[in-house]
Amino acid sequence: MDSGRASGAARVTTDEFNCLSLYSDAKRDECGELQFAVTEGAELLRAFKTPSLRNVTERAPFMHAGQIVTIDDVLAHYDRAPKAPFGKSELKPLRLSETERRQIAAFLRTLTAPPLIKGERTP
Repeated sequence: MDSGRASGAARVTTDEFNCLSLYSDAKRDECGELQFAVTEGAELLRAFKTPSLRNVTERAPFMHAGQIVTIDDVLAHYDRAPKAPFGKSELKPLRLSETERRQIAAFLRTLTAPPLIKGERTP
């Protein structure tokens, strides 16, 4: 079971190679995220960092455990807003029409682009 940030937050703050470690070249004031990180509490259970939407349609399978295969299925999932397997879910059904779901999927596909090479200009 993936518990979200509940286990990862504590591990990153104690990692011997983090920003505050002896092996880091960073200055202490450059490591604010670690100095003030919340490492325990119910708010971390099943909390996940949301990645960028850039190239989102190229990163299947989707969701934190890879349980959804297509972007259309992701939209259907959020449209239905099923109950969480355990704990609390904040999802509410979107009640999108089929046209609205197709439009959102088409928009997400427009966010796909090859990476820029340093010094290269976009057309």
